[in-house]
Amino acid sequence: MPKYSKIKKQLGVELEPQEIILDRLVQAREKKEGEPTSRLEKPIRRKGIKIWALFSFLVWLVFIGKVGYLQIAQGQYYRQLSEKNQFLVQTIQAERGVLYDSHLRQLVQNDASFDIVLNKQKFLLNPEKETILKKLTIFLDEDQNTLQEIIDSSSQEEVILKKDLDHNVLLLLIDKADQWSGVSIQKQSVRKYLTGELLAQVLGFVSRSDQEGESGLEKEYENILKANPGSLQITRDSLGKQVSAKVTQAPSPGQSLVLNIDLPLQQKIDEILRKRMEEVSSPEANAIAMDPNSGQILALVSLPSYDNNIFSNPLSNKELQQLESQKDFSLFNSAISGIGYPTGSIIKPLISLAVLEEKIINPQTQLPCPEKICVLNKYTQEETCYHDWKYHGPSDLRRALAESVNTYFYVVGAGTDNLEGLGPQKIEDWLKKFGWGKPTGIDLPQEGKGILPILDQDWRLGDTYHLSIGQGYFAVTPLQVATAYSAIANGGTLYQPQVVQSVVQEEGSSFKTVQSIAPVILNSNIGNIKNIEVVREGMKQAVTSLHGSSHVLNDLSEAVASKTGTAQTGIDNNYHNWIAVFGPYEKPDIVLVLMLKNVPESMVALGPAAKEILNWYFSQQNDKLK
Repeated sequence: MPKYSKIKKQLGVELEPQEIILDRLVQAREKKEGEPTSRLEKPIRRKGIKIWALFSFLVWLVFIGKVGYLQIAQGQYYRQLSEKNQFLVQTIQAERGVLYDSHLRQLVQNDASFDIVLNKQKFLLNPEKETILKKLTIFLDEDQNTLQEIIDSSSQEEVILKKDLDHNVLLLLIDKADQWSGVSIQKQSVRKYLTGELLAQVLGFVSRSDQEGESGLEKEYENILKANPGSLQITRDSLGKQVSAKVTQAPSPGQSLVLNIDLPLQQKIDEILRKRMEEVSSPEANAIAMDPNSGQILALVSLPSYDNNIFSNPLSNKELQQLESQKDFSLFNSAISGIGYPTGSIIKPLISLAVLEEKIINPQTQLPCPEKICVLNKYTQEETCYHDWKYHGPSDLRRALAESVNTYFYVVGAGTDNLEGLGPQKIEDWLKKFGWGKPTGIDLPQEGKGILPILDQDWRLGDTYHLSIGQGYFAVTPLQVATAYSAIANGGTLYQPQVVQSVVQEEGSSFKTVQSIAPVILNSNIGNIKNIEVVREGMKQAVTSLHGSSHVLNDLSEAVASKTGTAQTGIDNNYHNWIAVFGPYEKPDIVLVLMLKNVPESMVALGPAAKEILNWYFSQQNDKLK
């Protein structure tokens, strides 16, 4: 019976005519092709079922084991990875505080800079990394081996390939960086110093690597100027797309500083000192302008200087060495730092006050002042003579100050058979009262303390003679001289020098004062006001007297008092030149100290320079009063 009819018969179902015909056709085709008549179903062997069951069991066993390993043994690890992938924390940058002069002229600003940064993990997984690296060498104009060395040598996950991209290169890379996995452009803040060399020694600079102050006010006021960055938490889905963003910590900008520096005065002093340095071939010059009534630093010049903008970009050791080898480049603020310089006759007003206070003499005491004083050397039994720069004849204190009479100060300093003299210990004690021999405490880093003489068993009478006129193993900084002279100018109060006037918080276009820096008194009532006035009169006479050491200042628009100094350097016929001036005489508002290093003996170095500066300063002050 045909196949389909047989099946239906077994099922008890009636056959349709077409089914009978179809059955016969199928049987006829099978016979024609020599195939056995097909069966509708074949039984599965029991052995095959067992093999299939065993295979399925093993697959499920491996699967369950892997799931268990991931969930239990590695669960914490992958949970952390998942959270990291879900939450991305980005830093929100804030601006560092800036600096202003006393007239609120901005001295520093924050500029935007762009770096090309490579994420090593992402970049190394990028199949096109070799192609990208070759393209980067073209855009950045760098050797491929150099870039590869930068990548390989960095231990950081994010490697800066190049800082401060050129504007044209930046435009070319912006679109490319979005397409290259692991490569990005990051915005940075870079300090721009608007006055360049003019205030480099005062302002200092910020390290590009960690954005911290490295010198000057940038370092001294780091905790005030620095910005506190914020945090932004970004939530992402399983595909890495941003879902939401939340500020978890708001950024706060740094506070700003208003200085006591008068920028036009700083410019004028810098200009004149540079010119004078060149005229006398001096390798170094310093200046301090100070308000004697508060200790405020109005100007501070140290030459040679440097342009602090060069440190806005990282320098190689080779580049730094090349800079340091230039004679017109110096990171050293010699006006306040180091061991200082011998003062020469700049010391004489301090000695004058000491001898009056110790009652060695009175203001009217006349002393014979020969051209030289000779003493017997008890070891060689020969006379050693100490010379004056010219013969003066009998002098009182005012004249001795005005004409800088060395032999007068030899006598009052070291004494004679008829006069006790101060002696070295009292001289040193009085120098300490004026703050010499220790830092003044100015708000700038790396201040020097100078050198006071060592009074030991080797000290000789001749050493006291030298000390009395500011020679010998003894040195001070220009800042210490300005601080001491301020006390003479104001009647006996020693103020701590201060560069910063106030700390402010910028609020839009206005300022909110956070802190005003009050004057700090280091010593008060240094001497009797009458004795101080005698010293002041002697310094005024140095200007008004035809034979005074500062007579060149006599035709200034305001009366001033002054003292000059010439100190030996150890180099034949070369001397350190000093001048210190305060004025107006009746009510001083400026103390000006200028110093030139290694000036040839015949050069009159600083009188004309001080005159030019003060002429300009007094004219500016008078204009303000109109």
